[in-house]
Amino acid sequence: MLSLSFASAKEDTHIEMEKSTPSAVKIMLKDSSGNPVPGEKFHINITKPNGYTKVVKNSFNSKGECEYFLGLSSGQYRVSVIYKGSSKYNPCELADFFSVTGKSTDSTDNYYDHHNYGENSKMDDYIYDNYWPEEIYDDARSRDGEWY
Repeated sequence: MLSLSFASAKEDTHIEMEKSTPSAVKIMLKDSSGNPVPGEKFHINITKPNGYTKVVKNSFNSKGECEYFLGLSSGQYRVSVIYKGSSKYNPCELADFFSVTGKSTDSTDNYYDHHNYGENSKMDDYIYDNYWPEEIYDDARSRDGEWY
């Protein structure tokens, strides 16, 4: 009697990161042949210059990419990406530092004071991820916690 066992080996993956704008990073997940791996979930840890770390769960798009807005404050941002693998792919991770220089002329105060919500998805995401609603809608002149 002949017995066959089909062992399916998982494919290796790797993460690549590059600065896509002065204040954003593009993260890519690729297989061992360098092809994009779309739709997989991952965790990203971003440590800002002030030491605050934000942990975000996200998924790669149909091109195996994800772009994340780092912030507006000048300094070094540590970006750590952890992919836990799947039934088809092995896990991988990567950490690197990215420098943001100067403040954008489109500050969060100016952005909301001029009712621009929805015009810049990176700014919307940054504000949503980094501020409490009381801070977003607070009057920038008084900072009294009231939105009017």
